[in-house]
Amino acid sequence: MSAQLAAGTYRCRDVAQSVAAAVEAGVTWVDTAPNYAFGTAESSLRPVLGMCPHVRVSTKVGFVPDSDWRAAWAAGALPYDGDRGHCLTRPYIAWQVARSRARLGRVPDLVFVHNPEHGRPDRTGPPRMLTEAFEELEGMADAGEIGGYGVATWAGLSNGMFTIS
Repeated sequence: MSAQLAAGTYRCRDVAQSVAAAVEAGVTWVDTAPNYAFGTAESSLRPVLGMCPHVRVSTKVGFVPDSDWRAAWAAGALPYDGDRGHCLTRPYIAWQVARSRARLGRVPDLVFVHNPEHGRPDRTGPPRMLTEAFEELEGMADAGEIGGYGVATWAGLSNGMFTIS
């Protein structure tokens, strides 16, 4: 197994410049999300990814960025009109992936369910919610709309939502 480096855009001040420098240094994977860089990270990556088709990209679904809330609500993708900040319903996942594809200018290699533990204090809702999210993402993978999918979590292992044997 060989070591590989990836660039993350979570706290980047200048996403395009940072990722271009990382790619020049040999990075072949970039991780981003619709809510990074105040909702501009994916769009900022588009020119870099266009010039570097060998660089793979992962993004996420789940968080509802302030910059996208009105458009998601107007599209009927959100099941509520209040600001809950996180949504993993099938319509929102489909809407968010389509928006990410457009912003990135290509199909994401991976789409992660972003911190599914967010706002979920009970243990009964998350398994059902994740099953539905994975079913939606599996259909997208089968249709070639995404390369694959998984989970990105900060607290899911420490709080017991996920276990690894």
